[in-house]
Amino acid sequence: MTQVYHNAYYRQRFLSAGIMTIPLEPGKKSPMNGDSWLYTSPSELWAMAPSDANLAVKLGQPVKRGHLAALDGDSPQTAHTLTNYLNSLGVDPATVPQVATPSKSGRHFYIATNAPDWYTWGHLAPDVGTGELRVNHCYTVAAVSVVTAGLYQFVNGDPGALEFAPFIAW
Repeated sequence: MTQVYHNAYYRQRFLSAGIMTIPLEPGKKSPMNGDSWLYTSPSELWAMAPSDANLAVKLGQPVKRGHLAALDGDSPQTAHTLTNYLNSLGVDPATVPQVATPSKSGRHFYIATNAPDWYTWGHLAPDVGTGELRVNHCYTVAAVSVVTAGLYQFVNGDPGALEFAPFIAW
Protein backbone atom coordinates (compact mmCIF):
# COMPACT_ATOMS: atom_id res chain seq x y z
CA MET A 1 0.00 0.00 0.00
CA THR A 2 1.49 3.35 -0.98
CA GLN A 3 1.88 6.10 1.60
CA VAL A 4 -0.49 8.38 -0.38
CA TYR A 5 -3.25 5.75 -0.25
CA HIS A 6 -2.47 5.00 3.41
CA ASN A 7 -2.73 8.70 4.38
CA ALA A 8 -6.01 9.17 2.48
CA TYR A 9 -7.46 6.03 4.07
CA TYR A 10 -6.56 7.13 7.60
CA ARG A 11 -7.68 10.69 6.99
CA GLN A 12 -11.10 9.25 6.11
CA ARG A 13 -11.06 7.03 9.22
CA PHE A 14 -10.37 10.05 11.45
CA LEU A 15 -13.12 12.02 9.68
CA SER A 16 -15.61 9.13 10.03
CA ALA A 17 -14.84 9.08 13.77
CA GLY A 18 -15.60 12.81 14.02
CA ILE A 19 -11.94 13.75 14.53
CA MET A 20 -10.68 16.75 12.56
CA THR A 21 -7.23 16.55 11.05
CA ILE A 22 -5.11 19.12 9.30
CA PRO A 23 -2.52 18.57 6.58
CA LEU A 24 1.17 18.76 7.33
CA GLU A 25 3.91 19.17 4.78
CA PRO A 26 4.79 15.84 3.16
CA GLY A 27 7.49 14.11 5.21
CA LYS A 28 7.43 16.82 7.89
CA LYS A 29 5.76 17.84 11.15
CA SER A 30 4.99 21.42 10.10
CA PRO A 31 1.56 22.57 8.91
CA MET A 32 0.84 23.44 5.32
CA ASN A 33 0.68 27.23 4.84
CA GLY A 34 2.12 28.19 8.23
CA ASP A 35 -0.38 29.26 10.87
CA SER A 36 -3.36 29.24 8.49
CA TRP A 37 -4.58 26.05 10.18
CA LEU A 38 -5.54 28.17 13.19
CA TYR A 39 -8.18 30.16 11.26
CA THR A 40 -8.97 28.09 8.15
CA SER A 41 -11.35 25.15 8.19
CA PRO A 42 -9.72 21.72 7.90
CA SER A 43 -11.76 20.96 4.76
CA GLU A 44 -10.38 24.08 3.04
CA LEU A 45 -6.84 23.17 4.07
CA TRP A 46 -7.24 19.63 2.75
CA ALA A 47 -8.59 20.98 -0.55
CA MET A 48 -5.25 22.78 -1.02
CA ALA A 49 -3.03 19.98 0.29
CA PRO A 50 -1.00 17.56 -1.84
CA SER A 51 -2.09 13.94 -1.78
CA ASP A 52 1.00 12.90 0.18
CA ALA A 53 0.48 15.38 3.03
CA ASN A 54 1.05 14.07 6.52
CA LEU A 55 -1.80 14.26 9.02
CA ALA A 56 -2.12 16.04 12.35
CA VAL A 57 -4.88 15.72 14.93
CA LYS A 58 -6.35 19.09 15.82
CA LEU A 59 -6.53 19.34 19.61
CA GLY A 60 -9.13 21.16 21.68
CA GLN A 61 -11.96 19.82 19.54
CA PRO A 62 -15.02 18.46 21.36
CA VAL A 63 -15.15 14.71 21.94
CA LYS A 64 -17.62 12.56 23.93
CA ARG A 65 -16.21 13.41 27.37
CA GLY A 66 -14.73 16.89 26.99
CA HIS A 67 -12.13 18.40 24.67
CA LEU A 68 -9.35 16.41 23.06
CA ALA A 69 -5.88 16.90 24.51
CA ALA A 70 -2.57 15.08 24.32
CA LEU A 71 0.12 14.26 26.82
CA ASP A 72 3.19 14.29 24.60
CA GLY A 73 6.02 12.29 26.16
CA ASP A 74 9.25 12.80 24.23
CA SER A 75 11.42 10.17 25.92
CA PRO A 76 11.02 6.60 27.16
CA GLN A 77 11.31 7.79 30.77
CA THR A 78 8.60 10.44 30.26
CA ALA A 79 6.30 7.92 28.55
CA HIS A 80 6.83 5.58 31.52
CA THR A 81 6.18 8.38 34.04
CA LEU A 82 3.00 9.39 32.19
CA THR A 83 1.82 5.78 32.26
CA ASN A 84 2.34 5.76 36.04
CA TYR A 85 0.58 9.14 36.32
CA LEU A 86 -2.47 7.81 34.48
CA ASN A 87 -2.51 4.75 36.75
CA SER A 88 -2.36 7.03 39.82
CA LEU A 89 -5.52 8.79 38.59
CA GLY A 90 -7.30 5.48 38.22
CA VAL A 91 -7.06 5.60 34.41
CA ASP A 92 -5.98 2.30 32.90
CA PRO A 93 -3.33 3.20 30.28
CA ALA A 94 -4.71 0.36 28.16
CA THR A 95 -7.86 2.51 27.68
CA VAL A 96 -5.88 5.55 26.52
CA PRO A 97 -5.36 5.93 22.76
CA GLN A 98 -1.58 6.07 22.23
CA VAL A 99 0.63 6.83 19.27
CA ALA A 100 4.31 5.92 19.19
CA THR A 101 6.70 8.49 17.77
CA PRO A 102 9.16 7.34 15.09
CA SER A 103 11.80 6.60 17.75
CA LYS A 104 9.28 4.17 19.28
CA SER A 105 10.26 5.54 22.69
CA GLY A 106 8.07 8.66 22.75
CA ARG A 107 4.28 8.58 23.08
CA HIS A 108 1.24 10.74 22.48
CA PHE A 109 -1.42 9.83 25.06
CA TYR A 110 -4.84 11.18 23.98
CA ILE A 111 -7.17 12.26 26.77
CA ALA A 112 -10.27 14.40 27.14
CA THR A 113 -10.26 17.31 29.57
CA ASN A 114 -12.06 20.52 30.47
CA ALA A 115 -9.13 22.95 30.22
CA PRO A 116 -10.05 26.65 30.04
CA ASP A 117 -10.30 28.08 26.52
CA TRP A 118 -7.24 30.28 27.06
CA TYR A 119 -4.95 27.32 27.82
CA THR A 120 -2.99 26.14 24.78
CA TRP A 121 0.01 24.09 25.91
CA GLY A 122 2.71 23.85 28.52
CA HIS A 123 5.82 21.87 29.33
CA LEU A 124 5.35 18.92 31.63
CA ALA A 125 6.60 19.38 35.19
CA PRO A 126 10.34 18.67 35.51
CA ASP A 127 9.69 15.62 37.68
CA VAL A 128 7.50 14.16 34.89
CA GLY A 129 10.06 14.61 32.14
CA THR A 130 10.41 16.03 28.67
CA GLY A 131 7.25 16.73 26.75
CA GLU A 132 4.13 18.83 26.77
CA LEU A 133 0.45 18.91 27.59
CA ARG A 134 -1.25 20.16 24.43
CA VAL A 135 -4.86 21.27 24.40
CA ASN A 136 -6.39 24.25 22.57
CA HIS A 137 -4.99 25.62 19.30
CA CYS A 138 -2.43 22.81 19.14
CA TYR A 139 -1.93 19.66 17.14
CA THR A 140 -0.04 16.39 17.30
CA VAL A 141 1.35 14.48 14.36
CA ALA A 142 -1.13 11.69 13.65
CA ALA A 143 -0.54 7.99 13.30
CA VAL A 144 0.45 6.95 9.74
CA SER A 145 2.43 10.14 9.18
CA VAL A 146 6.00 9.60 8.02
CA VAL A 147 8.90 11.94 8.77
CA THR A 148 12.63 11.52 8.19
CA ALA A 149 12.97 9.59 11.46
CA GLY A 150 10.19 7.15 10.56
CA LEU A 151 6.51 6.35 11.08
CA TYR A 152 4.04 7.49 13.74
CA GLN A 153 1.78 4.56 14.60
CA PHE A 154 -0.97 3.54 16.98
CA VAL A 155 0.19 1.28 19.79
CA ASN A 156 -3.20 1.42 21.48
CA GLY A 157 -6.50 2.34 19.87
CA ASP A 158 -7.30 3.69 16.44
CA PRO A 159 -8.82 6.89 14.99
CA GLY A 160 -12.24 6.03 16.47
CA ALA A 161 -10.81 5.64 19.98
CA LEU A 162 -9.89 9.34 20.15
CA GLU A 163 -13.59 10.26 20.29
CA PHE A 164 -13.85 8.20 23.50
CA ALA A 165 -10.57 9.23 25.14
CA PRO A 166 -10.74 8.96 28.94
CA PHE A 167 -11.61 12.15 30.80
CA ILE A 168 -9.11 13.76 33.18
CA ALA A 169 -10.47 16.77 35.06
CA TRP A 170 -8.55 20.00 34.75
